[in-house]
This record gives sequence, C-alpha cells and structure tokens, in this order.
Amino acid sequence: GVTISGEILKEIIEDTVFATSKEELRPATMGVLFQFRENEFVAVATDGYRLVKITRKGVADLRGKADSSGVIVPAKTLQIIAKSIEDEDTCEISINEKHIQFSTENITIISRLIDEKYPNYESVIPYENNKELVVERDLFLSTVRRVAIFANSTTNQIKFALNPEGYIEVSAEDIDFGGSAKETLNCTYNGEPMEIAFNAKFITDILGHLDSDRVLFKFGSPTRAAIVQPYETAEDREVLMLVMPMRLNA
Repeated sequence: GVTISGEILKEIIEDTVFATSKEELRPATMGVLFQFRENEFVAVATDGYRLVKITRKGVADLRGKADSSGVIVPAKTLQIIAKSIEDEDTCEISINEKHIQFSTENITIISRLIDEKYPNYESVIPYENNKELVVERDLFLSTVRRVAIFANSTTNQIKFALNPEGYIEVSAEDIDFGGSAKETLNCTYNGEPMEIAFNAKFITDILGHLDSDRVLFKFGSPTRAAIVQPYETAEDREVLMLVMPMRLNA
C-alpha cells in the first residue's frame, strides 16, 4: 500500500485528469497511469494529442514491493476522489489485480482498474528538442485566449511565429469568416525562426495547469511534439507536458 497526503493527491489528480481521453475506443487512455517506485509517485495522462507526466519525489510512503509497471485508474474515479477528500486528510491507497482502494479516516472509495496496457509514453517524449522558448505564463495565456477567439471554430488553430530576436508572434485566422488576430510578445528563444501551429484549447489547458511565473517550451520541428514545463522547478516535483502540433494552414 501507499500513504499520501490528501492535498498532494488532489494536486496530482487535478494536474492529470484534464488530459485523459474521452474516447471509449482507447480505454487505456480514459484513465491516469499511477506508477509507484521506491521514492517516486509518477502519474501520466494522455489523449493522443497531449500528454502530462507528473513525478513527485518523497511524497508517498510505500510499503511492500514497488510495481513500476503501474495501474490505470479511471478518470471518473479520480474526479470523485478529488471532490471527496480534504487537503488535511491522509489517504491510504491499496491496489490488487483488479481494484484500487482510496481510504481516509471518513471515507473509502473502491474502483475497478482499467485492465489495459498503457501506451509506452516514454517513447513519445522528444527529449532531444532543443529550441527553447521562455515566456511569462500569465501574459502568454491571456494572449492565446484573446487571439483564439478569431481561430477557425472547427480546427481552433493558433500559430506561433518564433523569432530569436526575442519575440513571439501569436496569430489566428478564420478563412471561412474572414476574421484574424495577431499579437506579439517578448520572450527568450534560442532557435532559428520557426512557425508552428497548435489547437488553442490544448495550449490554454496546459498553461492553466502550470503554476510557475514563466513557462519553458522545447520545440524540435513544426511537425514534432513540443515539451512544455514550468521554468521554475521544485526539487520534489517534476512536471512535463507534451502537446502535438497541427499542420499549418497553407
């Protein structure tokens, strides 16, 4: 079993559940992967378009053998847990082959696990991405939200034009209705000029779930997934988010 504070468990749930899939054709991704290792609690969620991996060190007291392959907990279960437990609770997590149980002093929740193989998420994380963009999170989030109003309602596409001279241009265009928007923000960027497009909703979701003042994007190419991380990191908490780009509208 594992013992963890209610506050940390809720934080992990809130940072991952938003990225789970709603598609019943891919049942494994309708839950969050929990992996308990010696000193680490890793939680992973993906819907095929974005991925979140949270690693918390030294927060879970593990008794017995660590099963690093992990278990998949349904997103619905986790949403109930986040609503049902208090920050100050201590939560006991016990797992058997088919079920997971969360217990605090006042409440016990038992859920079936999702009996599927989780995708090999490590293989899709492009650790070699080396074009780094650092930008103020709040400013960037509000810019993306404003510009996204003018994006095509079907694709929700928003474009980033990155410039090593220290600015990023965020733009959107709705060819069907003739609306467009463009804003320029100061940033730090160390790569060559590049244009890359994303679904605006995925970017606002990710930025909304990071709590650092600045965010770090690591790009490879316009067709490769981007890594998004808090620029300021805590030693006991590692957050890695991944978002797939969209094909640029020609």
